[in-house]
Amino acid sequence: MAYTKTVMSTPAGNQETEQWLLHGAGHAWAGGSQVGSYTDPKGPDASREMLRFFMSHTRDDGPRRH
Repeated sequence: MAYTKTVMSTPAGNQETEQWLLHGAGHAWAGGSQVGSYTDPKGPDASREMLRFFMSHTRDDGPRRH
């Protein structure tokens, strides 16, 4: 499946967000199993890409209060 991926970064060059536009996708989960309901096995694998993105970004809660 064709897609366009846009990456937005801070002025310092840190990647902040990603936008994925799937061309011709219906109402289905991209990259799912063909035996699953409402999935499109043609990809990209949405679950894998979300995990990759979130695992590459750490959460900064700021100073801890006691």
